[in-house]
Amino acid sequence: MRITTFGDLLLRRAEHDSGGRAYTYLIDGGPAEQAISYGDLLARAYNLAEALAGDARPGDRAALLLDPGIDFIVALMACLLTGVVAVPAICCTYGWQRTVSPASVRPAGTVG
Repeated sequence: MRITTFGDLLLRRAEHDSGGRAYTYLIDGGPAEQAISYGDLLARAYNLAEALAGDARPGDRAALLLDPGIDFIVALMACLLTGVVAVPAICCTYGWQRTVSPASVRPAGTVG
């Protein structure tokens, strides 16, 4: 299999190392963390990709209204698998202001 996209890379890693750690997100720089394996990441990304495919076509935009963490990575991978353009926007949980207005990107859908 020739790897030309992040989606291809995820498929390859999930196929060859399903239980391997794909991502680790450290929470506030402390010892607490969130982690996800390649197999779980692929499964969750496929589930979300199916929902995205119902509302958006390749090339459409999707606003990712999620805090940093594993859910954001899942949403980003779902966009990459479907060809939907991810438009990340930082949510307000941490007291930050949104960096992108959902209306300004005219998304076909939003995640978050």
